Amino acid sequence: MAHTIVKRGNVSPGPGRDSPVPRTPGGKVAQKITLVDDIDGTPIDSGDGGTVRFSIEGANYEIDLGPDNIAELHSALEKFVSSARRVGSRPAAATSVATASKSDPKQLKAIREWANANGHPVSDRGRIPSEVQAAYQAAHK
Repeated sequence: MAHTIVKRGNVSPGPGRDSPVPRTPGGKVAQKITLVDDIDGTPIDSGDGGTVRFSIEGANYEIDLGPDNIAELHSALEKFVSSARRVGSRPAAATSVATASKSDPKQLKAIREWANANGHPVSDRGRIPSEVQAAYQAAHK
């Protein structure tokens, strides 16, 4: 669906598992997270597309889209957005794209440490889920 995890590295059996788990020479599991378009199933290249968040009648939605489907969504909603009134304290538009950005490595490390200590298991590398980042931000207000 939204994310595919591709594991790579030297293969060795995982504890209590029938199938092998890919491992790096240091014994750690290596993971590559690929964002996949929720509409057409195509992989989203880094820097292209992203997660689109929008709300309709009080319900919040999030969908991962490639650049073509983002353009199609924006085009489909443009006549409604251009006639609508922006409300609420959130500065985000009805359709905002969350793109991958370079984050401060120290903050990412702090988020990972907090997440793992507070019941949100995350890996040592790769993308930190937005829900975990939001929980970290809420806990540190």
